[in-house]
Amino acid sequence: MRKQVEGVLDNALAAEELDILLLSKLSIAHSLLSKRDVVLRLDTPFYSSLKDYLKLMRPQIMVDEATDFSPIQLGCMRALSFPNIDSFFACGDFNQRITAHGVNCLDEFEWAVPKLSSRQVETPYRQSHYLQRFVRELVGDLDTQKADLSAEQIAGEREYPPVLGLGLNTFESIVDWLSEKIIQVYLGVGGLSSIAVLVNSEQEVDQLANMLSEKLPATVPVLACPDGKVLGDDAGVRVFNIQHIKGMEFEAAFFVGVDELVKTFPELYSKFLYVGATRAASFLGFTCGNKKNSCKDKKT
Repeated sequence: MRKQVEGVLDNALAAEELDILLLSKLSIAHSLLSKRDVVLRLDTPFYSSLKDYLKLMRPQIMVDEATDFSPIQLGCMRALSFPNIDSFFACGDFNQRITAHGVNCLDEFEWAVPKLSSRQVETPYRQSHYLQRFVRELVGDLDTQKADLSAEQIAGEREYPPVLGLGLNTFESIVDWLSEKIIQVYLGVGGLSSIAVLVNSEQEVDQLANMLSEKLPATVPVLACPDGKVLGDDAGVRVFNIQHIKGMEFEAAFFVGVDELVKTFPELYSKFLYVGATRAASFLGFTCGNKKNSCKDKKT
């Protein structure tokens, strides 16, 4: 039932309803344009409106991070491919789905794209054995399809187990802990390296970056990366909103406030952990505001 405000009926469509309507129109247009007799009559008044749809269509549709989209949205994208070619390519990792409406399995993909041919890619992440084991255990908690998470071992390098800072409930205490760990990373690799600090909101990016910059030596560059913009050289510390970390790789990654992450994204908490953990090659760290690790039993 639509809500009524001051006697006015709110008829605004929800985003999902709009997606369904869009899929219906695009699917009908795609089906009609697949018929040769219809294409030959596009200049007639009855079929002329299909020209607008034809302008939107492309020889090939390619979708990255496809698991973040709903089956309906993927169906809309597929309907934008030229009917006589019908070329649609999508790639993604079910474990890296960080939207509540994203597809969870191949069955949902096949609903959106009938006769879909799927291939599993087993390109390994470059990670230490410690982080491999952490990710394997984490994937065991995820509610998606299990993948073969073989990872490329970093030859000749030391092993660093993940670290957890407890009772860090102020920015000052977090910055003190992070600064110490960042210096340890640089000592471990023998120089400057790429480090990501992952916060839970866009508002925290600048504040934490400024405080870290003041705390760390001047030789250690610290950059705020608003809206996920990748700034500066690879060697240095970058502060990101955790929602913008896909597709990047760092020597070390630090989660700030995993207990708040649980509260902010209760349904996607493990997914964000998985994405963040697979960004790190050698070092992984977490801060938690609680003095006890109350997050350890949380699962998606």
